[in-house]
Amino acid sequence: TPADRRQRGRCIGDSSKPGDRKRAIERIRSEGPFLVVGSPPCTMFSTLQNLNPHKGTVAWEQRRREAEVLLTFAAVIYKLQVLAGRHFLHEHPAGATSWTHPAIVQLLARDGVGAVVAHQCAFGLETSNAGGARAPAMKPASYTPLTLPTKGRR
Repeated sequence: TPADRRQRGRCIGDSSKPGDRKRAIERIRSEGPFLVVGSPPCTMFSTLQNLNPHKGTVAWEQRRREAEVLLTFAAVIYKLQVLAGRHFLHEHPAGATSWTHPAIVQLLARDGVGAVVAHQCAFGLETSNAGGARAPAMKPASYTPLTLPTKGRR
């Protein structure tokens, strides 16, 4: 139906809610998408969090736990894709501590899964420089594709 076609390629609800996560998993299983792109919030995994004066407070720890729920959920979705022989792309900054989270480390240990670092400016991302003019964004981000290039290619 037209409504079904409009829904394809869209997120399902709020990933912080268990019911919405369950529906997302069911949808991944039933639709079997070729590629799932995930970009869970990375703020709490930023290396800048080491400078956060609130680090270690109850409120900070609560935000960190919430971020870990979303990261772990993304890893569950990615694993579904891997087990079904399909693809995923996980986008997080290259220096984010999320790359050392056990859920991501376990995923990266699987055959055929690896990380690639790409500068976002190569894909046309722009920002403003100190003078207000448009400039390429030079923030490196890591992408984790399911299928890696053949040997000898970079």
